[in-house]
Amino acid sequence: MRAGGHTTVIQRILERRAAEATPEETTATIAVMLRVMPPPRALLVCQDAPLLEQLARRIPPDMLDYESLADEDDALRRFESEFRPVVVTDSLELVRRLRARATVRTPFILYVAPLDDTAGREAGFAAGADECVGRRTSSRELDARLAAARRIAELESVLRVTLAENRKLSATDDLTRVNSRRFFSKHFPREVERAARYGRALSLVLCDIDLFAVVLPETGYQQALDVARKLRAVVAQPPYTNEGKTMEVTASFGLCGLDRVPGGERRLAERVLKIADAALYRSKNAGRNRVTATMLNATGE
Repeated sequence: MRAGGHTTVIQRILERRAAEATPEETTATIAVMLRVMPPPRALLVCQDAPLLEQLARRIPPDMLDYESLADEDDALRRFESEFRPVVVTDSLELVRRLRARATVRTPFILYVAPLDDTAGREAGFAAGADECVGRRTSSRELDARLAAARRIAELESVLRVTLAENRKLSATDDLTRVNSRRFFSKHFPREVERAARYGRALSLVLCDIDLFAVVLPETGYQQALDVARKLRAVVAQPPYTNEGKTMEVTASFGLCGLDRVPGGERRLAERVLKIADAALYRSKNAGRNRVTATMLNATGE
């Protein structure tokens, strides 16, 4: 599997587990995601050629998918072009330069000290390394440090993908895959503020089919009314059948429109939503299959 190719697999796993919330199921999901992930991408950067060759021989290919480099500047360019979650280096300066980057994601840095002594390790930690080993460290210790680096990199990757997927799921209705009410509640006030800032028109149309809500930015009252009427006609037109029986499906609409959104009213978005909702229920109470509209002027009255 190519680097990064695990993302789609993880997203599918998360979708299947979206309805499961017990700690045991969450732990099992993470374990499955870790199993399908390839080795983390890494940079092996050593100015000491014999050390670079030695480490290249000692790092198992199934542990890290690494690229060997001797030049710090070249390593930084490679790192900037593609994030590597693990960096193994004998350069304190490279450690400092990596830690000085003002970015959200930071790599796990394993510093290889010239001597396996306290002073060398302390220098590495002071520069910003996450772990330090001496160049003559045992294979057993090196494997343990690399395994820890891999585990942290994999968990960070899983967490990042999980958070992104959770943000997507929180803004999307599970059944219809359209934006959820939470998404609407977050973004509709912003649309109202934007329309007020630029003196634009805005209309809100509510429909009672699956609680569907749509904002029509920069759409005037008359245009929004035309859209609602066309939608009502489209819904009512096709013959719907269920087990051979023809069914009549209709939709009721409530509209609140402003030809120019006034500025300075803090709760205008909430008021527009309430007015559109009241218009929707007037449509339903008046026999359904109709459009009820309310027009607000520039003063919001």
